[in-house]
Amino acid sequence: MRRRVIALAGAFQAAALAKDIALNGRADEAALKASIASIDSIDSASIETVYGGVAGVRLGLAALLEHFTAQRRDMDHLRCVMTLLQLSKKLTADPDLCQRLRDGVEAAKVHALDPASSEDARMSRLGELYLNTISTLTPRVVVHGNPLYLQQARFVSRVRAVLLAGVRAAVLWHQVGGSRLQLLFKGRVMAMTARALLAEIDA
Repeated sequence: MRRRVIALAGAFQAAALAKDIALNGRADEAALKASIASIDSIDSASIETVYGGVAGVRLGLAALLEHFTAQRRDMDHLRCVMTLLQLSKKLTADPDLCQRLRDGVEAAKVHALDPASSEDARMSRLGELYLNTISTLTPRVVVHGNPLYLQQARFVSRVRAVLLAGVRAAVLWHQVGGSRLQLLFKGRVMAMTARALLAEIDA
């Protein structure tokens, strides 16, 4: 269950980051850095190393815990996560699209090594990659926010980049045996695991 909760927390974290960027034009920097870095970790030894350790999904674990324990759930957040899970299954069923995505990630990694490359340039490249791959699938992820930010390419690219990280997390979730039924019926167990992982981070 530990691996599944970490992977699912990655998807919850991406959804939370996308929402924060769309609404406020900013997001938790540590969580953003860990989520974006997870895109590059295609062949990591473990799920934990994908995020640089469990602390890399602290925001996602907190969001997951809140979802399964709050009396009133954030349905927009849940819909985003569920859509990411659906898209990941469609992605993995399309070998050509998977290869295009992998090639794009590798190209983005090379460009990121250029000393002249900026964070905005990296986000723009990853956002474009999301647009040309994941956005060709259905359903589309809908992110509501402030038009002040959603009408600016810089913030739109950041939203798309973190959604790409969310799809990465969703692929991991399925790879370690995660399923829709677990989301529906294993909420209490996942909440307990998330709480234990947060305690582990703070120990």
